[in-house]
Amino acid sequence: RILSPPLSVVAWLLLAFVAVPVVGSLLLGRVFCGLMCPVGTILDLLGRVRRVNYLGRLRLNNKYNKYAVAASFAAASAVSGFPVFCTVCPIRGVCTAYGSIKPVELTLAAVPVLFEFSDKRAWCRYFCPVGATIGLLGFKKALGFKIDTSKCIKCKACMRVCPTGAISESSLETGEISRTECIVCTRCYDVCMYDALKFGVLPFRAQGAAKAV
Repeated sequence: RILSPPLSVVAWLLLAFVAVPVVGSLLLGRVFCGLMCPVGTILDLLGRVRRVNYLGRLRLNNKYNKYAVAASFAAASAVSGFPVFCTVCPIRGVCTAYGSIKPVELTLAAVPVLFEFSDKRAWCRYFCPVGATIGLLGFKKALGFKIDTSKCIKCKACMRVCPTGAISESSLETGEISRTECIVCTRCYDVCMYDALKFGVLPFRAQGAAKAV
């Protein structure tokens, strides 16, 4: 016997703590971002704010930025032996500020909010390394939304409500929604009047032009 009963219980709990989000991401992709992230919830409350596209003017509105951010923090953590991003994570800022408002936590939580005044879910789309990592895990996710092209009339209502730009013009043609960008928020499903959005098992290989993430 390697571990005593109390330690074995702790080990199984730690394994479950790691396995559940990983398996969830493999199955559903960025479902954490759309339904569980406290930062995302705050940003959704700011859905009607007046926006000025300053990130676009600075050419920072690129969905691939978040992968560079994730790689940078991963490299810094590997070198330092410490999870560097945890010290500046906005999720930490929101969670640790509960019951009190401290300058550090308030600043961390304010960063995504400031980005929200440029574009909806700008933090999630362009900078969040957590979303980038989950998106990569869900690159071939098994479950998600797809468009029934036989019912879609290309009104683009789903494109307009999608907070992360996961639905593109090519999505309307092929039925494929970006698996790395979709946060499973269900807004496309809710807004479609033609029953063209379906949730179910996704094909392993993406179709046509929409296979690009």
